[in-house]
Amino acid sequence: GNEPFNVIYDFVFDRLRSVRQDLVIQRIQDETAISILEVVVRFHLYATFRLEKEPIEKFDPHINRKHLI
Repeated sequence: GNEPFNVIYDFVFDRLRSVRQDLVIQRIQDETAISILEVVVRFHLYATFRLEKEPIEKFDPHINRKHLI
């Protein structure tokens, strides 16, 4: 589609947060969890690169950075 990346970011951010929560709740700490978290980190790093010049209303780099930890 032709959605702006910040709209895609918001959707994917929400889905990935749910995935991370599921990993914690289910206490999944194996290689699968590591593979999933690697994808999450790559997404957040890419979002930082892609959205760094957007106004804070569209992308908050601080919140994005917190999800890298």
